[in-house]
Parts: sequence; C-alpha cells; structure tokens
Amino acid sequence: MRKLIGAMKLRLNFKTTLVFVISLILPPLVVFLLVVLLPAVTYRFEESSRTASGPSPVTWVKKLTRIGKQGELHELSEKRKTLQSEEKFEQVRLQLAGSGEICLSVDLREGVVTLEFKGIPLRQCKIQSYKMSDSIRRLRAKSQLSQWLDTSFTVQEEWATIPKAPIRIKEAPKSAEEAEQAPPDDVPVETQDVNFTLQFDRNLTLSVKQIQPSSFSKRWQNTFSDLRQTLRTTGEALRSLFPSKNWSQDHPWIELELSREDAKAIYRALPQNAEMALRL
Repeated sequence: MRKLIGAMKLRLNFKTTLVFVISLILPPLVVFLLVVLLPAVTYRFEESSRTASGPSPVTWVKKLTRIGKQGELHELSEKRKTLQSEEKFEQVRLQLAGSGEICLSVDLREGVVTLEFKGIPLRQCKIQSYKMSDSIRRLRAKSQLSQWLDTSFTVQEEWATIPKAPIRIKEAPKSAEEAEQAPPDDVPVETQDVNFTLQFDRNLTLSVKQIQPSSFSKRWQNTFSDLRQTLRTTGEALRSLFPSKNWSQDHPWIELELSREDAKAIYRALPQNAEMALRL
C-alpha cells in the first residue's frame, strides 16, 4: 500500500514538473519564433527574390571590368594620337631644317613659338594665350587634322602694324671734319604697337598680337580687327548649322598673344614666303 501511494506521488510530481518546465520554455520559444526566426526567413526570401530579378554580383564585376578596359583603351588611344602628332611635327621640322631659310615652329601643346634656322633654335618665345577657330576642332572631330598638319604651311600674304625692315634717312656729312664734329647718333627705341597677320596656304590665318596694352590710336585698329574676326567666326558657326548648304570652304585661324619684343623679332626675322611647322 505504501509503495502504491509512493508511486502515485512520484507520478504526480513528474507531471507537475513537466507542466512547470513547459510553462517556462514555451513563452520564450514563441517570442523567438515571432521576433527572430520569422523575420529572418521573410528577409531571406525577399533578398533571394531581388537577387533573382536583378543582376548578379558576377554580372556587376563583368560590367566594371569592361568599363575599366574601355577606359584603358581610350587612354592608350589618346597617348597614341599624341605620339603621332609629335612625330609628324618633328618630321615637318626636319624637312624645314634642310630649306636653308629661317622658319617658324608653333607648338601650342608646349605653348612656345620658335624661330629656327637649319634645325637650330634662334629665339624661343612663350605664348601668353591663344585662340583657334571651330573649323580646326571640326577637323579634329572628323580625324582630318593629322592629314592637314602633315606638311609645312607657306606664307602667301602678310599684314603688320610695323615695317618689315625699318629705314632711317640720315644726311651724310660733307667732309671728314664735319663727320668728326657731329654728335653721336642715338637710335631711338621703337614703341610702336606690334600686331601682324600671316596668311598661309590651306586657308590658315595666323594672327599675332602683343600682350602689352595698345595705344589709343591702335585700339581702334584692334577693334576693327576683332570685329572682322568675330564676323569670320559667326560665318563658320552658320556653316556648321547648315552643312547641306553650298558654303565656301572654311578658313581656319589661330590667334596668339606674345610680348611686344617677341612679336617684333618674329615678324622681322621671317623671310618672304616663310614656312611654318604647326602642332595643335
């Protein structure tokens, strides 16, 4: 009898303990399911669906690699064009070195204008600023610039605000005594404004202006020159807007600003029908 009562008490204690344990474990388990497990499953599902609809990481890597290769190819292409331009410029200079005349070398990339004789630089002038026409940029866009610069340019006409070779008229002394008694002749320093224009073959116009401020009388001449240049630029713009029209051929131009001394030296040193090597 005592054994039966003890077994019943043990069974009751086990059930009570089991209910107690379940009551302790069940609430945290429910909270875990609702708060942690269910959102995690939902997020993974949404992420997998987005991944399935969008590009995969491998695709993005391929795209970035392709973009990187295109950038490298573009950079290599630009370097190749630069080297080709430099090579042709040096070839033209080499050809001019055999002419036996003073020639002009204009390098807009380096920003210098050089007077050369048989390949030897006589005077190198720094370009203060420069402008060029849109027709030259169109030649570059059409890949025709290299062919246009393949040979030297030859001067056809020229205009300037100073004489090519200044002449001084002086009365000769009548005797040796008068020559000895004559005071020393001081050569006055020229203060004229220096602007000149060279018209080359292949319709290229090169204008050179001094960087120093001009005098009042020369400002009007510069104003009319700028107005003529503006009208020429406007005509080029109209021709580019109506390419189907039968317009006359473009007239590319380059305008340089140098110091007064450099501009004077270049103009007076160049011979008639001088030649020029150009690098853009």
